[in-house]
Amino acid sequence: MFLGALSTARAFAVETAPRISDREIIEKLAELKAGQTGLQKQINDQKISLQQQITDVKDSLQQQITDLKESTNKRFDTLQWMLGLFITIALFLLGIFGRMLWNQQKDLSRMKTIEVKHAIC
Repeated sequence: MFLGALSTARAFAVETAPRISDREIIEKLAELKAGQTGLQKQINDQKISLQQQITDVKDSLQQQITDLKESTNKRFDTLQWMLGLFITIALFLLGIFGRMLWNQQKDLSRMKTIEVKHAIC
């Protein structure tokens, strides 16, 4: 009995669908097709908008890269100028110290020569 009650309960759970006419089916398909066309248009609009945004970002990045290159070139020009100035000053000081050492060496050798002459005499 229990099994019989369960089997009939399943039969009552199924509802019969109302009959749909061909005209209603065609109308629903037309609505779906119109909706699909609208969605396709929205997708195309979004695609164009996204492509425009990508182009704008790309142009912006190109401009930033160009600005960065110009800034870097200016810094390297300044660095090159400063390095040239530093080398010039260093060579100037090296020349002065070299001249001083040369004069000291010359004076020292002259003194030694005088000492040797006095020692011989």
